[in-house]
Amino acid sequence: MTEPTFEVRTGAGPIVGSESGNGPALLLLHGGPGFSDYMEMLAPEVTGWHAIRYQQRSLSPSSARAPFTVQQHVADAVACSTRAVRTVP
Repeated sequence: MTEPTFEVRTGAGPIVGSESGNGPALLLLHGGPGFSDYMEMLAPEVTGWHAIRYQQRSLSPSSARAPFTVQQHVADAVACSTRAVRTVP
Protein backbone atom coordinates (compact mmCIF):
# COMPACT_ATOMS: atom_id res chain seq x y z
CA MET A 1 0.00 0.00 0.00
CA THR A 2 1.54 3.28 -1.04
CA GLU A 3 -1.24 5.60 0.15
CA PRO A 4 -1.52 6.91 3.71
CA THR A 5 -2.59 4.12 6.02
CA PHE A 6 -5.00 3.71 8.89
CA GLU A 7 -5.54 1.06 11.53
CA VAL A 8 -8.95 0.04 12.82
CA ARG A 9 -9.06 -1.80 16.14
CA THR A 10 -11.57 -4.63 16.30
CA GLY A 11 -12.31 -7.08 19.08
CA ALA A 12 -10.52 -9.70 16.99
CA GLY A 13 -7.36 -7.66 16.32
CA PRO A 14 -6.35 -4.68 14.16
CA ILE A 15 -7.18 -4.27 10.49
CA VAL A 16 -4.84 -2.06 8.42
CA GLY A 17 -5.85 -0.24 5.30
CA SER A 18 -5.18 2.72 3.05
CA GLU A 19 -7.23 5.46 1.49
CA SER A 20 -6.89 7.98 -1.29
CA GLY A 21 -8.86 10.53 -3.22
CA ASN A 22 -11.79 12.77 -2.48
CA GLY A 23 -15.50 12.32 -3.04
CA PRO A 24 -18.06 9.77 -1.95
CA ALA A 25 -16.68 6.80 -0.02
CA LEU A 26 -15.95 3.66 -2.03
CA LEU A 27 -14.90 0.51 -0.18
CA LEU A 28 -12.69 -1.74 -2.34
CA LEU A 29 -12.39 -5.39 -1.32
CA HIS A 30 -9.57 -7.45 -2.74
CA GLY A 31 -9.93 -11.03 -3.87
CA GLY A 32 -7.98 -13.62 -2.13
CA PRO A 33 -6.78 -15.11 -0.15
CA GLY A 34 -3.46 -13.39 -0.57
CA PHE A 35 -4.14 -11.27 -3.63
CA SER A 36 -4.23 -7.54 -2.94
CA ASP A 37 -1.29 -6.00 -4.80
CA TYR A 38 -3.35 -5.43 -7.95
CA MET A 39 -5.56 -2.78 -6.31
CA GLU A 40 -3.19 0.06 -7.27
CA MET A 41 -3.94 -0.46 -10.95
CA LEU A 42 -7.54 0.51 -10.23
CA ALA A 43 -6.49 4.12 -9.47
CA PRO A 44 -7.77 5.55 -12.78
CA GLU A 45 -11.15 3.87 -12.20
CA VAL A 46 -11.67 5.42 -8.76
CA THR A 47 -10.93 9.04 -9.66
CA GLY A 48 -13.52 11.21 -7.95
CA TRP A 49 -14.02 8.75 -5.09
CA HIS A 50 -12.61 8.47 -1.57
CA ALA A 51 -11.25 4.96 -2.09
CA ILE A 52 -10.84 2.87 1.08
CA ARG A 53 -8.93 -0.43 0.90
CA TYR A 54 -7.77 -2.77 3.63
CA GLN A 55 -5.82 -5.96 4.06
CA GLN A 56 -8.31 -8.65 4.96
CA ARG A 57 -7.89 -10.61 8.16
CA SER A 58 -4.99 -13.09 7.93
CA LEU A 59 -2.99 -10.86 5.52
CA SER A 60 -0.16 -8.79 6.95
CA PRO A 61 -0.16 -6.14 8.33
CA SER A 62 -3.74 -6.89 9.48
CA SER A 63 -4.45 -9.35 12.27
CA ALA A 64 -3.86 -13.02 11.63
CA ARG A 65 -6.22 -13.95 14.49
CA ALA A 66 -9.41 -15.91 13.98
CA PRO A 67 -12.35 -15.92 13.59
CA PHE A 68 -12.29 -16.31 9.80
CA THR A 69 -16.04 -16.22 9.34
CA VAL A 70 -18.31 -14.34 6.97
CA GLN A 71 -19.70 -12.48 9.97
CA GLN A 72 -16.21 -11.30 11.00
CA HIS A 73 -15.33 -10.32 7.44
CA VAL A 74 -18.48 -8.19 7.26
CA ALA A 75 -17.69 -6.65 10.66
CA ASP A 76 -14.15 -5.80 9.48
CA ALA A 77 -15.50 -4.19 6.29
CA VAL A 78 -18.03 -2.12 8.24
CA ALA A 79 -15.37 -1.06 10.75
CA CYS A 80 -13.04 0.09 7.98
CA SER A 81 -15.73 1.94 6.08
CA THR A 82 -17.15 3.75 9.11
CA ARG A 83 -14.16 4.26 11.39
CA ALA A 84 -11.33 5.01 8.94
CA VAL A 85 -9.69 8.29 9.81
CA ARG A 86 -8.79 10.49 6.86
CA THR A 87 -5.03 10.81 6.70
CA VAL A 88 -4.77 12.30 3.21
CA PRO A 89 -3.63 15.96 3.57
